[in-house]
Amino acid sequence: MPWATRTDDELIGVGEFVQVRRVGEVLVVFVCGTPVGRLAMADTVGLRVELAGFEAMDVVSQADVAASGLVAEATFHRDCRAFRAGGEPALRHRTQRGTKGPTKLVPATLAEVARLHAKGATDGAIGARVGMSESSVRNARKQLGLARPAARGTEVPLFVAPASDESTPSTEAVPTPQSTPAPATQPEAEAEIAATEAAIAREQVAPDVLAKQIADQRTTELFLARMGMLEEQSALFSPVARAPHAGVLLGLSLLTVTGLLEETRRCIGTLPNGLYGVRSIITTLVTMALLRIKRPEQLKGFDPTDLGAVVGLARAAEMKTLRAKLAQLAEDEEKVKQLVRAMAKRHVERVKDAVAFLYIDGHVRPYFGDKKLGKAHVAAMRIALPATTDYWVCDDKGAPVLVVVTEGNAAMTRAMPELLAEVRAAVGADVRPTIVFDRRGWAAARPGAASSSVGNSSASARGRRAGRSTSRSARSRTTGCRSPRAALERARARRRRPPTARQLSPCASSASRRTRS
Repeated sequence: MPWATRTDDELIGVGEFVQVRRVGEVLVVFVCGTPVGRLAMADTVGLRVELAGFEAMDVVSQADVAASGLVAEATFHRDCRAFRAGGEPALRHRTQRGTKGPTKLVPATLAEVARLHAKGATDGAIGARVGMSESSVRNARKQLGLARPAARGTEVPLFVAPASDESTPSTEAVPTPQSTPAPATQPEAEAEIAATEAAIAREQVAPDVLAKQIADQRTTELFLARMGMLEEQSALFSPVARAPHAGVLLGLSLLTVTGLLEETRRCIGTLPNGLYGVRSIITTLVTMALLRIKRPEQLKGFDPTDLGAVVGLARAAEMKTLRAKLAQLAEDEEKVKQLVRAMAKRHVERVKDAVAFLYIDGHVRPYFGDKKLGKAHVAAMRIALPATTDYWVCDDKGAPVLVVVTEGNAAMTRAMPELLAEVRAAVGADVRPTIVFDRRGWAAARPGAASSSVGNSSASARGRRAGRSTSRSARSRTTGCRSPRAALERARARRRRPPTARQLSPCASSASRRTRS
C-alpha cells in the first residue's frame, strides 16, 4: 500500500472517475467527486472489494488500478476473477489465510455452547460435552459475546436426569455479538426529509458555488449515463455572463400550457437510458422552431453549448444524435398518430370558441429521405421532386389544430375523407364546425355527405370565382366546346379548310391596307 509517503487529503486517481483519499486513519472512496465508501486504513481487503466492483462495472480497468499502485497487478487480476465468479463473498474467501471456513464452530455447536453456558458450565465442561478443546470453547464464547463464568472451580452436572415436575427447558435464541438498532418509523423519516428540503431551500447559494455544484452534478450524470443507469439528464441552468438566444425561454414556457411533454410520454413512451430523453429532445425541437432552424443539418451553424444553456443542458443534441432520437420517437407510426390526435383534442378543449370555422390547406414539402415517393411540383424550386403534402387544419385564429401527411401527388379530393374523420375525432360529436377549403377539395364536398359527417362544407369565394374564370378561359381556348373530344374534332376540321386569299398572299393583304389608307 503506497500510504507511507502520502499525506492527508492527497487524492490517488484510479482511472477517470474514481479517486481514493486518505483522511487520518480512514480511506474515502470518491466517484465523480462524490464520496461513496469509507474504509479503515487496515482494511485492505475492503479496498480490493471496492476496486473489483468498479472493474466489474467497467468504471475502471485493471491497468488503471495497477497504475495507481493500490493493488499489485497480478493480485488484482485474481481478485477480479474471483469477484466475477462469486461476488464479494468469493473475493473475501480467497483473501483469508489458513482455514477458509468454520470447522467446528458451526451454528448448531454455537447454540449448544450458549445453552450449556447459560446453565453455568465451565469452558472445560462445555468442551468435554461438545467434543472441543477449552480454547475452542473460549473462542466460541467470545464470538457469541458471552461473559466468562463466575466460578471456574464449580462443576455443574451435565447429565442429571430432570425431575418429573421440572418443566421443559425453553428454547432461547442464541445471543448475537451486536444488536441492530431499530429502524426509524416512516413518519419520522418523512419529517427528516421535509426538514432537510426546507433547510436546502433556505440556503442562499453564491453563483460560483452553484456553478460548481452544477458541474459536479453533470459529471455524476455523465458517469451514470455511461453505465446505462440514467434515464435523462437534469435541466440545470448555470449562471453565465451572457446567454445567446435567451429569448427562446419565453417560448419554452408555453410547453406547460400545450401539454406536449405529457402527451409525448403518454402516447410514445420514453427513450432508452442516456443523456438525452424525451424532455431534452422535445425542448430542443421547440427551440429549433423558435429559432427558425428547419432541419437538423442547420444545427451545424450553432454552438451546442449556447443552445444547451438555453434549454438547461450541458450541450444540446447535435445533428447525428437528434436524428437518431427522432427515428426512435417516430418508429411506431400509430403512436405518432395518437400523439397528433391527443394534441388536437387538447387544443380544441383549450379554445372551444375558435373551432366554429376550420380551414384546410395543403403545402407541398420536398422529401430528401430514403423512401421512394411520387414526385410533385415544388413551386419554390420550380421543379418536380419527391415530396409530401401536409394538409393543415387551422382554427379561425390561424392556430394549427392537426396535420395529416400524404404523398406529394395525392390530391385534396382523396385526402378530404381522412381529414374529415380526423376533424370529427378531434372536435367531438357535439360540435358541427364549418370546413373552409379552396377549389382543390370542392369535388369531395358533395351535398349531404360532408355535412352529415362533420358539419357545413364550403369552398372559399375566391376559389369559386377562380374556378369559374378558369373554366371560361378553358372553354374559350377550346372554341366553346365543353368536351375535349369535340374540341379536337373542331381543330382537325379547321385544318382541313382551304386557305383564304389573305392567308395565301400576305403581301397583297398589306398592299390593300396601304391602298385603303
